[in-house]
Amino acid sequence: MLYKYSIRNTLRQKRRTMFTMLMMIGGFVLCGFTIGWTEGAYDFMINKFTRTWTGHIQIHRGNYLDRPSLYKTIDDYGEVMEKVRSAEGVEGAAPRVLTSGLGSIGEKTSGVQIVGIEPAEENSATGFNNRIEGGEPLGDSPDRSVLLGDGLAEVLEAGIGDSLIVISQAADGSMASGIYRIR
Repeated sequence: MLYKYSIRNTLRQKRRTMFTMLMMIGGFVLCGFTIGWTEGAYDFMINKFTRTWTGHIQIHRGNYLDRPSLYKTIDDYGEVMEKVRSAEGVEGAAPRVLTSGLGSIGEKTSGVQIVGIEPAEENSATGFNNRIEGGEPLGDSPDRSVLLGDGLAEVLEAGIGDSLIVISQAADGSMASGIYRIR
């Protein structure tokens, strides 16, 4: 009986029925568009972050992520890198060394996160040099130069060509320091 009343009411009020149907269709289309757009933006952000920084896979020694330490390095990383590169579907791989220290320019000092990379391998794996805004990209051979993030450069009031003094811990546990040219 309820079905009979609903059909009769729908056919009796044709203009209202058509308006309701158009509103529902429009709502579904807008909802679908919004969900598709947000999912696409979300996937883009994850892919961009993953490709440029963390990578899809990370290999660490032991419980490095629980208690990071400069001493928890992979001894024969070259062999590990060859195995990773030879795996099916791998587009690129690059080793990194992460530590922290103290960076100083003139009278300005700040804590810094230090990321040691092999420029040629990092560039082929993540396109690192394509993301540099201002300054020079890193060369393939090691030299005593560094790249700074925008925030750190602002805090230290650093410019291209300035000398950055870095104090950190060396691999043997002693104090390490060096002077690097900002690229």
